[in-house]
Amino acid sequence: MTSILDRQDNKFCSIPVRAGNTSSPCSSAAYVFTRSLASAIISGLPGLFLSACRMVDVLCLAVCHLLVCRLNPGRYEAVWGRNFFFIYLFTQQKEAMKQYDPQMHTTEHILNQTMIRMFGCERSFSMHLEKKKSKCDFRFDRPLTGEEEQLIQDKVNRVIALGLPVTEKHIDMSEAGALFDISKLPEQSIDSVRIVEVGGYDSCPCIGEHVENTSEIGAFRISTTSYEDGVLRIRFKIDR
Repeated sequence: MTSILDRQDNKFCSIPVRAGNTSSPCSSAAYVFTRSLASAIISGLPGLFLSACRMVDVLCLAVCHLLVCRLNPGRYEAVWGRNFFFIYLFTQQKEAMKQYDPQMHTTEHILNQTMIRMFGCERSFSMHLEKKKSKCDFRFDRPLTGEEEQLIQDKVNRVIALGLPVTEKHIDMSEAGALFDISKLPEQSIDSVRIVEVGGYDSCPCIGEHVENTSEIGAFRISTTSYEDGVLRIRFKIDR
């Protein structure tokens, strides 16, 4: 049986797997399950992904493997790649974390670009998005003035009111690395990157959901801001 640990390429590909190479479909599934856990441990990507919820994810995949074996005990094509299970866990967990409210998520993109254009800072390094309220943290050198808070709010709302289309495209990893900060992406695990564009105003790598047009968002409102130890936090809401 071809193991995911034996694959050295970074691309997802089809590898023929024979269920008959093991004594039973159940043992085949157990083998894949055990080797995938070992792969996850050996890979050593940032973060501990072997929490209970992630282990359940792997178990579900092993069950799917078992079902496929029972339905087709002969040769079948399974989609594997280098450390596929570990990458799957990473992306699935990220997907779960990225199930943001589309209106709030697109607003966060617009806010980030507005901060870049107004102050020359980087995109927020941390954020927490919810449907009712959200916050973004920026590396900054001082607190905002009341006038600056109002100006940020006005600029974001002007962009929203333009009714800009929100689209996506996929580009090569090498191209993305030259245009964007991709340090948060898993190394050597993907060949292309999804870029979300808000009209001609903003574009950045993203895996979350967005509105189709900024006119769907509503009115952006900054509730409070705070500054401490080089971190500027902007809390905001959307009046829908």
